[in-house]
Amino acid sequence: MLDSKGFDLWADGYDRSVGLSEEDGTYPFAGYKEVLGEIYQRVLRESGKKILDIGFGTGTLTVKLYEKGCEIYGQDFSEKMIAHAKEKMPKAHLYHGDFSKGLAGELEKERYDAILATYSLHHLTDAKKVEFLKKLQGLLKQGGYIYIGDVAFETREELEQCKKQTGESWDEDEIYFVYGELKKSFPTMEFQQCSHCAGVLSLGKEDCAPEELAVSQVSSQYQVRRLEESDISEIIKVCSGNKIYYEYCPPFVSEEGVRQDMEALPPGKTKEDKYFLGYFSEGKLIALLDLIARYPDQNTAYVGFFMVDREQQHQGVGTQMIEELCRYLKKRGFQKVELAWVTGNRQAENFWKKNRFIPLSERDSSVGVKVMAARRNL
Repeated sequence: MLDSKGFDLWADGYDRSVGLSEEDGTYPFAGYKEVLGEIYQRVLRESGKKILDIGFGTGTLTVKLYEKGCEIYGQDFSEKMIAHAKEKMPKAHLYHGDFSKGLAGELEKERYDAILATYSLHHLTDAKKVEFLKKLQGLLKQGGYIYIGDVAFETREELEQCKKQTGESWDEDEIYFVYGELKKSFPTMEFQQCSHCAGVLSLGKEDCAPEELAVSQVSSQYQVRRLEESDISEIIKVCSGNKIYYEYCPPFVSEEGVRQDMEALPPGKTKEDKYFLGYFSEGKLIALLDLIARYPDQNTAYVGFFMVDREQQHQGVGTQMIEELCRYLKKRGFQKVELAWVTGNRQAENFWKKNRFIPLSERDSSVGVKVMAARRNL
């Protein structure tokens, strides 16, 4: 996968390299013109004039929409790509940044008639694609649409067949769209195949399966997202700095232990109820939260684990995160938050009492230590 400098080096020859692949009908850009043409027609036919383009490159598509009078907003990884696009669209609102770490704050303040992503989201894992698309849905105006043009397939079998035919030219770093799998998260998403390896996916503002919590809205101060296996090394760094916790709740953090924590569920709950979240500041993981929705009853959210990076402690960061979390949970209809700390861990006891959690009763935990159950009414 190219980094930002790699994209800068690619910028001068980007349009040319796309054209070569398009002309001979080969992966990855076979059908490129059809993909962009389809999105162009749909935007002009079905959407309004305010457009956000994620990873716009040299502006091949957005320039055409700009020339039709559309108000263009965008974010791209490469400053050189932005410079190319700015020459063609001097009045566009273009921002530099890695969208996998979040959109520019100025872009999140706006609402759009259409959001475009052409050959850009394949740098995200499948789980992060779903999370990011749900966040983008929140930036749509009523009746707005997201249009994704990319290397995409109807089924996993078709992807594997294309990979086999492509051979060594297949990019193993890119994670392509499989429509049949995405529909599980977006039941009314539509897909139009434009070539053997490319197509257009579209979804509206309400086209997603309901989720208990909108993770990206948990905090206004930090980027919050579900953590994945690829985050384990960063999780271990945060945990390793909090040795006091493991004195009361052994064993010490390990890769296998983190994996178990990411999968652990109380009786009667499913993985859809579990939110193993990370709080990020400027791309760095600074806090961990393990939250179970609607447990132990329908009115309660249960905090199984909360830890702030040692460098962030004693600055009010943890308290701010818990206050924001409680406000958000209350808006979502929860009435209580419950948790437990290990008896004798004064650091944990003082923190949770300071944050208005009232001790209820002492009990034995599943890991063989005594804990104090506590609750905060919302």
